[in-house]
Amino acid sequence: MSLLSSAKTWSAFCGVSQSVFETHLSNALQATEYAHRRSEGDGSFMLGQEPSVIYAVDTPDGEATITVFFASGDPMLRFFSSFRTGGEESLGNVCVVKVRYEDPDVERHIRDVFARTAESLPKDPAAVGHHPRFRLAPIARWRTKRKWRRWLDN
Repeated sequence: MSLLSSAKTWSAFCGVSQSVFETHLSNALQATEYAHRRSEGDGSFMLGQEPSVIYAVDTPDGEATITVFFASGDPMLRFFSSFRTGGEESLGNVCVVKVRYEDPDVERHIRDVFARTAESLPKDPAAVGHHPRFRLAPIARWRTKRKWRRWLDN
């Protein structure tokens, strides 16, 4: 990727686990009948070492890449949570979703996929207040909600 890339990107935290989001995303992609390929990518030191899941999606207007990262917490949060009983469990149930595409016409197809995914999720994807990272961070919760509304409100 060059510094002058015209690629558009979007990312936001999601209030469900990586596996739950991936299941619903896969179902939405199958419902839209877009060709897609699933692969595993690297984890993130800042979010957690578990592998990410990458979907290369072929829409009628071009290709998009949707990456779903496991997000337990930053290294300090993981460290301090390890001292608490049940601390590791409280860090689950949040992931980061990232989308990248070149052609602006692809956005409407990805919006459709995300709308189908969000509709089938057990809770609002912007509901991240249960995670320790967001409990005392109202601006981060508001920003996450705003990002999801931008993609879900057509």
